[in-house]
Amino acid sequence: GRAGIDTRTEFGRVRGARVFTRTIDSFVYVPYDRVFESGTGLTVEAWILLNEYGQYEDTPIAARWTQQANEQSWMFSVLGLNTRPPMAQLASPAYHDRLIAQGGVGARGRLMFAVQLEDASPPRAYFSTRGIPLGKWMHVAASYDGDVVRIWIEGELDAQYVIRGRIRSSRAGLLVGNYFDPRWLSDFGGDLRVSNAPDMNPYYAFEGLIDELRVSTVARSDFAYARSATGVGK
Repeated sequence: GRAGIDTRTEFGRVRGARVFTRTIDSFVYVPYDRVFESGTGLTVEAWILLNEYGQYEDTPIAARWTQQANEQSWMFSVLGLNTRPPMAQLASPAYHDRLIAQGGVGARGRLMFAVQLEDASPPRAYFSTRGIPLGKWMHVAASYDGDVVRIWIEGELDAQYVIRGRIRSSRAGLLVGNYFDPRWLSDFGGDLRVSNAPDMNPYYAFEGLIDELRVSTVARSDFAYARSATGVGK
């Protein structure tokens, strides 16, 4: 992957973490690869430290999800303040309103895991029962085994939902710490940045640090290292 020009590395929870800020050029992008296709097995996990909740619907930790037709597979994010005018200077583009409406309205700080299955059904969103606090390292994960979506916090199961089907294959790359149309990306001049975008406001930028992001093509359920790190279960 390649990092946008407005990110940097810093000492993190395990080793060097990536620092994300509220700008459009704060991201890491990995172009599409066939290894991303998960079908009925997927786990997304990371250590995160939130500095601020997003101003709008959510701030993605990581996602293979765009606004283009047939480029939506999954998205793992933290719900934001969902601020609207006149409290917000700019109105949100509302890209994720339909997802939030499935159970995340007013749930600031909770995790959201959205999936698009291969069938013709609309995308589905699932939420944690607990919120993620500011200023504290937390291990978060979402998994899917073809039958059940599970959301994990600090190595413990927080919520689970029955859902059956295969995650849709798509040409979407992996975007970390932000959400925008990847067609806006350019490396003209050497740096990877967003250019020629009709709107440069960072509506969905993650504010904080992300460390040890891992995407697996199996549904994992053992996060003992997260439990032992926090003292849970001792």
